[in-house]
Amino acid sequence: MKSRVFMGLGSFAFASIACLGLARGAAATVIVDYGYDDTNSTLTVSSPAAVSIPPQGTLEGTVRISYSSNSSGDIVNGPATLDVFDLNSNLNIQTNLGGAVSLTGPASTSLEDPVEGTLTGNQLSFGGAMGMFHAFGSITCTGTPCAFVSLPSGTPVAFDGTGSVPLPTLTVASIHGTISGLSFTVGDLTVTASLLLNGSETGRVVVPEPNLLSLLGAGAALGLLRRRR
Repeated sequence: MKSRVFMGLGSFAFASIACLGLARGAAATVIVDYGYDDTNSTLTVSSPAAVSIPPQGTLEGTVRISYSSNSSGDIVNGPATLDVFDLNSNLNIQTNLGGAVSLTGPASTSLEDPVEGTLTGNQLSFGGAMGMFHAFGSITCTGTPCAFVSLPSGTPVAFDGTGSVPLPTLTVASIHGTISGLSFTVGDLTVTASLLLNGSETGRVVVPEPNLLSLLGAGAALGLLRRRR
């Protein structure tokens, strides 16, 4: 009986030491947040009229990427995930659509699901993968031409929809890239735009290796399995 106990304790100790050994070489994950540079990031609307935001409105947003890391917390080449891509704009467009017209109101776009990519050097590539974006907000059209696109002049009209666009290769450290083909529909009006993104890091978190308690728990479980055999 004593020999079984000692064998069990020995198995537990062996498994715990093995787990600790594995932990020392285990990789971590670095989660980095970026904020838009509002003077160098531009939402360029190509349809129904050619305008840029800014200056015809304001632009802000957040990007979050999870990078592969070594045990020291340094970002390394390998798998990376685009977790968050949010775009928030406050439109203040004055243009001509067969007559003077203004389009005002909040418009937002958010990445629906994370997209896997690969970091090589400072290039984060998604291999042509599509990003599904959710566009939503409210636009007020003011002017005579509004009636021709089924928008009552001076009345806010909500919109909500989704669309997919190919994700570009992003240059990272700070972050740079262009997403083309963003679109949303309000009434009979389809707005098509591209985003020139320039941003800087606003924070990062290194996800730690498994803690000692969880490792000992894993060691105990391995020890019990060995005893049952």
